[in-house]
Amino acid sequence: MDTLKLIPEGSLQDWQKIGQGGFGILFRARHTRWNFDVAVKKLTGDVSCELKELLSEAHKMDKASSSPFVITLFGILKEDSGEKFKGIVMEYMENRCLATLIYCIRPIPWALKFRIIHQVALGMNWLHSLVPPLLHLDLKPQNVLLTNNMEVKITDFGLSQFIHSGLGSDENGGTVEYMPPEAFAKDYRPSKFTDVYSFAVLTAVVLKGEDPYPDVPSVLLRYRVRQGDRPDFKSLDSEQLVKSLKEAIQFTKCCWQQNFTERPSFDECCKQWEKLYLPHKEQIVDAVRQVQDKMVRGSSKTTNTVTASSINMTEAIEKFQTLHFTEQMPAMQ
Repeated sequence: MDTLKLIPEGSLQDWQKIGQGGFGILFRARHTRWNFDVAVKKLTGDVSCELKELLSEAHKMDKASSSPFVITLFGILKEDSGEKFKGIVMEYMENRCLATLIYCIRPIPWALKFRIIHQVALGMNWLHSLVPPLLHLDLKPQNVLLTNNMEVKITDFGLSQFIHSGLGSDENGGTVEYMPPEAFAKDYRPSKFTDVYSFAVLTAVVLKGEDPYPDVPSVLLRYRVRQGDRPDFKSLDSEQLVKSLKEAIQFTKCCWQQNFTERPSFDECCKQWEKLYLPHKEQIVDAVRQVQDKMVRGSSKTTNTVTASSINMTEAIEKFQTLHFTEQMPAMQ
């Protein structure tokens, strides 16, 4: 932990509890010297295994967070009068996660949709380019936060794994709707192509603005995905005049190929999505402003909606922990 900054508990004030789960409580606090708010995931107990998992996550976050598209780790929270570790201190963002944007803001301008997907690819390519590569293994809209300017920040490294060879890790997990067909086999070993598949499903959700499999139970979904079922794009049939949409759909299908060796790398995903986003780039300033205006006008209504049926920014950060949560977004009606 020599490379991680130690942040004394006394350097934080105005603590506000904003979530709880797993082995810790999530707070929003103001750093007295930095003069801005941070998110603090604080251990509730003194269990050595939980501390070990927390420090392991902090190590992965530290390696990953140099990218502008990955949430930033500031350091380890420690006692004022000792060296006891008590939690992790990270970037706090008042904006919501991608899942909330998709389900609460309609319509999302196409320029913003394309930029979000491109930036997710950039963030994931960064993780896979680390030495050793870092697999995320739970990429989904709930784990993509958005800044006030709608820039992407990938979060939740609770299931992530470093790979130290060309082979994947023997650890596994994730969210069923975003897991590839090979994940349901007994001899499954996660690989970079696992994340590429999840990226493809996330792409479909962003483009369509709805759950990937709204009417399919998770138990049945495991079987259907292994048989080749994927999200369909029928709801976009009336949007074929949207620039690059046809090519975006075609490339998305390449990313969720049944045979994982036929899926592209994130390097290729970045290059393709840069091209796909280019025709929309001139509209991005207006697109972001439109969404910001909608969020301001509907702030009270959106807050109630998020509290009742969606995953908000607070809950998204709460998921930024070693233990995995299995809550799902409600199916769209």
